[in-house]
Amino acid sequence: MAAESTSISILYRCLRTRLCSGTKPVLGGQQGFTLVELLVAMSLMAIGIFAVIGMQLFSMNSDRIAHRLTVASSLAQQVFEDIMLWDPATAKGQCFVSAGTYPYYADPNNPSAATYTVPGAGTFTPTYTTTLGTGGNGVPTGVTKVVVTVTGAGRSISITGFKRRV
Repeated sequence: MAAESTSISILYRCLRTRLCSGTKPVLGGQQGFTLVELLVAMSLMAIGIFAVIGMQLFSMNSDRIAHRLTVASSLAQQVFEDIMLWDPATAKGQCFVSAGTYPYYADPNNPSAATYTVPGAGTFTPTYTTTLGTGGNGVPTGVTKVVVTVTGAGRSISITGFKRRV
């Protein structure tokens, strides 16, 4: 029993003073973190989290703007292609022989259909402007310049093209 007590006493002394490894004592020494260290670590973590949240908000806003621009560009391209298909000999195609700015109606029988609402993107209004070529205004004679402008969601998108009058 005395040998067992002596071995426990040596083990305790070894753990207490770390004579085995030559380092500082474990028991009675500093264990864990101080309150100041904990506060500094939490502050740095909070700054990092707020930075990530800020980047996420910026990313979501940029995505929303990109979506609106994509919708407006797609609508402008669709309107432009539709106008380019109009025959100048028809009533719809008379815009190619007279200059001006006109609202675009997908359904000419329903003038209230001059705006398009796209869920998640907003309301867009397409118009088109025709300029008859005279040679002196930068547009060749016999050609009509067509500019389609789609306005909505705080932005405007324009597409320009030319149609030859036959």
